[in-house]
Amino acid sequence: MSITRRQFIGGITLTAIGTFGPGLFKGWEPRLAHGAAVPEKILLVLQLSGGNDGINTVVPFTDSAYAAARPTLAIPESQLLPLDGKLGLHPSLANFKTLFDEGKLAVIQGIGYPNGILSHFSSMDIWHTASPEGVQARGWLGRYLDLHPPGSENALFSVNIGSQVPKAFIADTVSTPSIASVSSYQFRTDPRYPVDRPSQVNTFLNLENLSLSDTFPRANIAGVSVNAYTTSEAVKAAAGSYTPSVTYPTTSLAQGLLLIAQIIAGNLGTRIFYVSTGGYDTHNNQANTHANLLTTLSEAVNAFQRDMEAKGLADRIVILTISEFGRRVAENGSRGLDHGTASVQFTIGTRVRGGLYGAYPSLSKLDGNGNLVFTTDFRSSYATVLEGWLGADAGAILGGTFPNLGFLT
Repeated sequence: MSITRRQFIGGITLTAIGTFGPGLFKGWEPRLAHGAAVPEKILLVLQLSGGNDGINTVVPFTDSAYAAARPTLAIPESQLLPLDGKLGLHPSLANFKTLFDEGKLAVIQGIGYPNGILSHFSSMDIWHTASPEGVQARGWLGRYLDLHPPGSENALFSVNIGSQVPKAFIADTVSTPSIASVSSYQFRTDPRYPVDRPSQVNTFLNLENLSLSDTFPRANIAGVSVNAYTTSEAVKAAAGSYTPSVTYPTTSLAQGLLLIAQIIAGNLGTRIFYVSTGGYDTHNNQANTHANLLTTLSEAVNAFQRDMEAKGLADRIVILTISEFGRRVAENGSRGLDHGTASVQFTIGTRVRGGLYGAYPSLSKLDGNGNLVFTTDFRSSYATVLEGWLGADAGAILGGTFPNLGFLT
């Protein structure tokens, strides 16, 4: 069985590496398979795991059904950050309000899909594969990567920040590495023999010089051995040499975005990033929990955006948020909200055409389970970034034609 370099890299555990010689990356430049330089545009997908309450994120404060359905969870109009005469942002999203006023934040209303599923895992599978009619084996970003494969020398073309690669990246021909932190994305040698570390590393990197049988995938292993080592060293070097222009919060989300900033500034050729943050499954006592979650989100994204602007890199980056579903319109007896359907989605960046997109779902005309009826198919937002940002054939990836929402310049 043959394996590609990127497949082998995806299976390698990297945990601890020493320093390397300054000439290791001399002349190294990430390139696509056809030899052209890696495109400049970068997509960052930010997953809000658990099912974000879109109604209390972007609040329809003029709708009387809102306060009636949420006697303890409705946010008073006086506390909201107005977007227009009918909608206001949650008060914890002050940074998002500023981005909206600057024309850098698009609010996509009523995002969802037909026959919404209320299972976390099943619904997230649908978002990851972009196939409500039947979950596919490959993810939507994986299908993009299969159609636009990077060269084997560019093993960091797509990167997940976290411990486990999301299904969105599953592909037939391309593997995506996961980097939980700089310290974790390093080469593992036997900790029982630290003084023998250089020998262990050299043995691994010199596999290509071993005499192996013709059936052994020697060339692939030799190549990915070097790639695995060098990419982990590249990330370490980029992080170590980076000085942010702003102070990032200490939250795990903010630190994940800082790592992304380090990789982007390090010019490692990464074009697609994925990062997740959890806690949005707010069945009980939602008010304080949701406020804290949105504060964490707003502050982390704002730090990243301002940092990239200060570095002159912001025009290359678009952020797209996703969440598996929204919450029910009416609050439950635990001052929380059970699983719902349609929600809200944000797109952020200097190349975003800020504003409101789609129609806000009716809080009165609900489905049979008391949930919102979606108004914007999430595949339209995917199509917009695939075509308008990544330059791909969205129909070939999504298996159908979906309207471009127009939120990219």
